[in-house]
Amino acid sequence: MKNKSEIVDLIFQKYSNDITKEQLLFEADEMESLIQPNLVEIGYMYEGRWKHISDVYADFGMLPKNLNLNGFLYYPNPKPDYGLLVSIFVSVFGFLLIVWVLQRYRWNVQYSENLRREVLHRTDELKVSNDNLHSTNKILELKLSELREAQSKLLTSEKLATIGNVTAGMAHELNNPLGAIVSTNSGITDFFHKELNSIIHQLVLFSKEDRERFFLLIKRYTNIQIDLLIGKKEREFKKDLKMKMVSILNKQEDLIEEDFLDLLIDSLAYTLEEKLNWILESSNAAKILELGSKIANVYRSNSIISLASEKSTQVVKTLKNYLLTDDASHKEERNIDIIQGIETILSLYEYQTNNRVRFIKEFRSHRKGKGNQDLFQLVWVNLLNNALYAIRNEGTIEIESKDDGPWMVVSFIDGGMGIPDEIKDRIFDPFFTTKKEGEGLGLGLGICRKVMEKIGGHIQCESRAGQTRFDVYVPADEGSPSTGS
Repeated sequence: MKNKSEIVDLIFQKYSNDITKEQLLFEADEMESLIQPNLVEIGYMYEGRWKHISDVYADFGMLPKNLNLNGFLYYPNPKPDYGLLVSIFVSVFGFLLIVWVLQRYRWNVQYSENLRREVLHRTDELKVSNDNLHSTNKILELKLSELREAQSKLLTSEKLATIGNVTAGMAHELNNPLGAIVSTNSGITDFFHKELNSIIHQLVLFSKEDRERFFLLIKRYTNIQIDLLIGKKEREFKKDLKMKMVSILNKQEDLIEEDFLDLLIDSLAYTLEEKLNWILESSNAAKILELGSKIANVYRSNSIISLASEKSTQVVKTLKNYLLTDDASHKEERNIDIIQGIETILSLYEYQTNNRVRFIKEFRSHRKGKGNQDLFQLVWVNLLNNALYAIRNEGTIEIESKDDGPWMVVSFIDGGMGIPDEIKDRIFDPFFTTKKEGEGLGLGLGICRKVMEKIGGHIQCESRAGQTRFDVYVPADEGSPSTGS
């Protein structure tokens, strides 16, 4: 307060000059008496006093309104200032938040890329499977071509009669699997053209957890055999499944019960047991099961085609084993696998009889027979034809083998009416037959006897009411031991 004039000049220069210097000097003199600087130390002045002074200066436009007096007043015990710590904490938290957001974004990008690769990988696997199916179709076409070629080579042989007998049955056995392959392959083609892109798009829209649910479901398909349920079997299975999953069905509101059971069965979700609850917790549970059903159908189609291919291959292989014998077997006697030859013939007749005839096999000897493959097959075919005629193509035929010294005895036993005593001695005569006109020439058994005599063996018959037995004595390879079946 010692330099009043200088202060007044400073105020007059920097602030409003509505007030004269004389007035300011007057106020300074009056204020000095109020402040009493000689009695009251400035640093310890009452806070309210300085607040009043600040308000007065603000009214005169010398200071801004609501001036903050912090720092102007002296506090002997000041409160700690946490502002800096708060600022540091906020800065660190903000930095960590930014780092987390960036890392999260990087993780999402990486996960999306992994998902894309996984989808592409599975797509490639499905395409490879489809290519394999096309290759299988070509192989089957080649097998059929080989079959036709083999048939044409045997038009002048005795086997033509047998081919005529079994053609219908074998055509049925081939048409069924080939039809299954064509229809299921069509379904797989439709899947790739219409469904695959939709499934990929839906997976991208799913949350991470829903995608994990979906992949858990389809992973199941590679670990179990997918069965095809139809008709009564499907109805009974649904009934049992409904009883087991009462609590789960009661929680479903989006789908009617029958549709939900269909999804559980088609998608194989019911095989997940306790893991199924995790899938059903999702709001997209029905969609996950629906997509899973489409993938499961592809696996089902693949299984059907594999089974059909195996069936067709087995049919062709069986016929080839019967039709195609090597050149040496036509010219000389060799050690022949008798049991394998009989098994081949039986396979052909199983196709013809359509499971109406039961073949009971009891092979106690597996020795090799000395002879000619074609001639042996001719004997087995004629004896089987006679047995089938005796039981009218429905019933039981027994085929046995045993050792009898140097012989391997092969027996064919039927449960027909039997051969009357008065004609037993004539059944091996050429052109003798008990069949109706047009059903046979009576050459079969006569040929069998001639063949066995040529090989060095013989054939004999025992018959009574309700049973006829033909025993074929085959010269056996003494170097091949007898084994049980």
